Amino acid sequence: MNIITKFLILSIFIFLFGSASNAQVLWYGDPDLSVNDNFRRLDPNGNSNPTGNSCVDDPNNKPFVTTPIDNVHGKFWRITKPTSRKRAEFARTTGDRNSFTPQKGGTYYYGWRWRINSTPNINDDVTVFQWKTDQGSDINTNKQHYPFNMEYDGTFLSLHAFGPAEPNFNRPGSITQRRTTLWKQAIPENQWVSFVIKVNLDSAYDNANNRYQGYVEFWFNGEQQTLSNRDFNQYQVVLANSNTRAYHRTYDGIEVYPKWGAYNENACDLEIITDFDEMRVATTFEAALPENSTDDNHEEELEGTYKIKHNLTGKYWTVENANIITADETSSNNAAQIFEFKSVGSTGYYNISSTIDNWDAIRFHEGNVYPTAVSTPTADTNNTRIFQFIANGSGAYDIHTPQTTTGRYATESSGDVTYSTSPNDQTKWILENQTLSVNDNKSINKFKLCPNPVKNMLKIKTNHIKLDKIEVFNLLGKKMIVEQINNEKEIIINVSSLVVGVYFVRLYNAGNVITKKLIKE
Repeated sequence: MNIITKFLILSIFIFLFGSASNAQVLWYGDPDLSVNDNFRRLDPNGNSNPTGNSCVDDPNNKPFVTTPIDNVHGKFWRITKPTSRKRAEFARTTGDRNSFTPQKGGTYYYGWRWRINSTPNINDDVTVFQWKTDQGSDINTNKQHYPFNMEYDGTFLSLHAFGPAEPNFNRPGSITQRRTTLWKQAIPENQWVSFVIKVNLDSAYDNANNRYQGYVEFWFNGEQQTLSNRDFNQYQVVLANSNTRAYHRTYDGIEVYPKWGAYNENACDLEIITDFDEMRVATTFEAALPENSTDDNHEEELEGTYKIKHNLTGKYWTVENANIITADETSSNNAAQIFEFKSVGSTGYYNISSTIDNWDAIRFHEGNVYPTAVSTPTADTNNTRIFQFIANGSGAYDIHTPQTTTGRYATESSGDVTYSTSPNDQTKWILENQTLSVNDNKSINKFKLCPNPVKNMLKIKTNHIKLDKIEVFNLLGKKMIVEQINNEKEIIINVSSLVVGVYFVRLYNAGNVITKKLIKE
């Protein structure tokens, strides 16, 4: 949503609904205003005088905030945390112009759109959101330090809850002993997602029901999530409402407040960029939900046939006897290099099937990647044969087993396809769509995109092959252009509205799909 659209919608909204709608939105982080107009401050300081192995803040390399323009969402907040800094966070919704303080006993919805990017890649938990305790002058009011937070490890985003301690949070033993994980989701870097957290603020214990009176509910990309107690030790929340509500001590100290950004010692050696859009506190879910959040929930449909190419070596998955190796591309119809992705019923989960006779489901097991005779689609609990494809924003994917207890990410090692326990530069693969039948693959070369790279007007030469529809997608899988075609032999599409970057053009012909790469300059 661009800036003009945002302004018009906000103006019409206020004009039509007046004070009633204003009552629904209690605070808005307006990127047309300054940081201090919206937040108490940008919190830049971590450790200026640390001990042991703690990160030392570089006073000459300070965090900073900008407000770039997104082609879809318009102006947004960007926090850049440089290397040699432990923290860069927006702290509290108490700005000079837009100000709100959550009150004990209140129920509020906190909504925002979020994206993260790190150099080098994050490989351990970094805190990206905190529901923080203000202890005032008495540390013994601080039982939790942060009643809940969100952490990102480069692959998974987690929502955690923390139980109380006596006499305060700083008693001997790690605070993580009192942590339970409510929710966990694989999310690639450099991809917009949206959140809404509903929080009822209370510290009282309900003895009759054996639970705290406060609670948390959570929405991801506009869909309410099922919560759980995972990886807990000394503390668990009490789940209710079909596990969508977690009863928990949500008020601590003399006040609680939100912090958004990047924080902790794992972040010290990384440059981390966190983006925020449509940040709101509201009295209703609808008012807090970022616009078009269900678009953020778009799950790219990957069912079809593919060749799988390593992003760095350019070599392809190839079935050789009972093994999978990487090799140079052979003929376009070599079944040893063609694999079919089949949905297993769970959203975003697939089998990878070899198209060679007598082989079927690919398996990641005991350090090896190999074809098996197990028929696909398998049950959605066949964890070593179930795969998820995580886009990294550059057109490549991590191929991993989301249901195994430890990470298994396809990688290349001395000509063999194996797997590693975490994503890295060697685990990136390009998926080359082979949706056309083998006999039709020759048709791919009959379509020409010109000029390519293109600035404004793109010509598609069809060489007498009739097209039904053309779609243009960005690298995140978001549909940017759709054109219905009336069988023209040469098609011209205006792409001037696209920002500079790489896109994919999908050409539809009588049930077949051809994908070509387009560069916008």
